[in-house]
Amino acid sequence: MTTIQNVAVAGGTGNLGSYIVQALVAANFNVTVLTRPTSNSTNKLPTIRYQQTDYSPSSLSSVLQGQDALVCSLGVFGTLDQTHLIDACLNNGISRIVLSEFGNAPHQARLPELDFARTSKKAVLDYAIQKSSENPEFSWSALATGNFIDWAISRFPAEMGFCFPERKARIYDNGEERITGTCIRRIAEAVVGILKRPEETKNRFLRVRSLEASQNEILGAFEEVMGAKWTVEYVNSKEVLERAKEKLAKGDKGAVLDLVSVQLWQEGMGRSIVVSREEADNELLGIPEDDLRTVVKGILEDKF
Repeated sequence: MTTIQNVAVAGGTGNLGSYIVQALVAANFNVTVLTRPTSNSTNKLPTIRYQQTDYSPSSLSSVLQGQDALVCSLGVFGTLDQTHLIDACLNNGISRIVLSEFGNAPHQARLPELDFARTSKKAVLDYAIQKSSENPEFSWSALATGNFIDWAISRFPAEMGFCFPERKARIYDNGEERITGTCIRRIAEAVVGILKRPEETKNRFLRVRSLEASQNEILGAFEEVMGAKWTVEYVNSKEVLERAKEKLAKGDKGAVLDLVSVQLWQEGMGRSIVVSREEADNELLGIPEDDLRTVVKGILEDKF
């Protein structure tokens, strides 16, 4: 496989996409960010080429000329658009697509109420596998990262259980359920690792992690770093799940955040261990494990 140098990013101005773009630039890739004509994003860097597209075949052919790889960082409701992007790769001689899989691995157990996300991702993955088998010059990679843990704690303090400005914690069940997660900049670094090692990552679903912790351990880290005890509220995950189901029945989309909280933290379920340290692809992709207290310090420094 030829060296990858020119990389297009779909969703490159979004939450994760902006980190991926910055990491690619830092690694000396030539980066093109695809934006929709309706995009009003101001999160643009002067060293990057921005190309507008409506994602039609003709538009994609125009903006993808000369690219070696395409990285997809699309939200859950844009997942199925990737089938069109796979076709665009094939039509424009792009040898590698990195799918927008970031999150849990396909084998992981999940709440049935969250299956909608997996169903569309499976359809895209199956399509990528089919097309790569039919076209030997084309390949795909996907990356399971678990929770974007530093970003999630900062962005969704109530759902993750850590409202650090008020020093209040919302602990599910006994607080001992463990999850693996990956800090958002490490996810971006892992994408760089995939593109730097195209042969080793060809047609593979890779798994990474940068830390493993329980809610109690995260709470302990916050208390230690901030030098103060927190007020703790204990909640029953089964009750939260039932309330979320009632919200869903009423069409309340806010139920999804409650469901994700239960998916993560429900006692004894083991739904959110993406990979063990021994089986992770961290070494291949150049991803270190992060220290929990260092991560907490970073969250606090970013917010205060």
